[in-house]
Order: sequence, then C-alpha cells, then structure tokens
Amino acid sequence: MKAEAYPVIHNKEIRPGYYTLEFEWGKRDLRPGQFVTLSIDGPGFPLRRPFTIYGYDGSYAGILYKVAGQGTHLLASLKKEIQ
Repeated sequence: MKAEAYPVIHNKEIRPGYYTLEFEWGKRDLRPGQFVTLSIDGPGFPLRRPFTIYGYDGSYAGILYKVAGQGTHLLASLKKEIQ
C-alpha cells in the first residue's frame, strides 16, 4: 500500500499522557474500531504503528493514544502531517 500524507486537524492532550489526534481522511469510509497504520518521518518512529479509529465523520478521522514510549512521545509532538 502506498503511503499518503494527511493533514493533522488537532493533536491535543485530553488528560495527562493521553492525546486525541484528528486528521483529514476523506478518501475511504472508516468505522470506529477499524485500524489505521501511521508512520512519521524522523528518528524514533521508523516502523508503521497500528491505531484504532475512535471516530469518523465522513472527512475527519480520530485516534486516541497514550504516550508510552519513544514513538508515541514523537507522535504527541506532531503538528503538521502524518502518513
């Protein structure tokens, strides 16, 4: 599967160590509970990571994650694009 970049709408901390990340996803239908794999350019996130979709409104998708290691720490600092 070809990697594509999707603009991040927001990436905010909702509780200490827990974040929601919402990004544009207008191409395919998603349902909460399905998985997407994300990768970020840069050191510390060399492999794609699976995340469960918690919400989708037809054009935006969202994931909920806990900062638990180097990769999710990098994800928490993300502001612009994900793949």
